[in-house]
Amino acid sequence: MSTKVASELVVGERVKLSSGRELEITRIKRPFLGNEDLLCLVEDTENGWFAQGTLASKEFEVLD
Repeated sequence: MSTKVASELVVGERVKLSSGRELEITRIKRPFLGNEDLLCLVEDTENGWFAQGTLASKEFEVLD
């Protein structure tokens, strides 16, 4: 287990959100809401999708 700031995350990594939910990144939208300091992590599966907006500088726990 390691940590990375959001701007260093890549598609395919699985992270733990502050809510405790785990998210496998399938897309990263940047800029988000027209702001380079924001990005959106997206998990898109055949069962549905989930998106989490965040500051590019926020640290996330990367799961193995």
